[in-house]
Amino acid sequence: PKVVTIVATDIAYDIEHIETAVGQPVNLTLDNQGVLEHDFSIVEIPLDGEITTEHVEEPEEHDMSQVDEEPAVHVAAAAGGRSTIEFTPAAPGQYPYFCTVSGHMEAGMKGVLVVN
Repeated sequence: PKVVTIVATDIAYDIEHIETAVGQPVNLTLDNQGVLEHDFSIVEIPLDGEITTEHVEEPEEHDMSQVDEEPAVHVAAAAGGRSTIEFTPAAPGQYPYFCTVSGHMEAGMKGVLVVN
């Protein structure tokens, strides 16, 4: 799998561009080094197989006010926490990712997953 660690601070991701290939599993860890909760979400992306997650420190009540529907890929981490998700993209394309917590995307917590 492609192994990626994204560090979230208040309010930014340290990686704004990720590249992978169709059919390659992505093992992504969200390392929240900020004092606010954060997440990593992709609203729409074709996937193969199941999504697996491992939460070390998940927020109790997670604010997802930036989206109206459940994202296809979503992992959240409380302040100071880490969570991991593994998913496999099924189609080439550019898939925006962002933090769904109110105001975080507008402040710059966004990027793009490029699937070749």
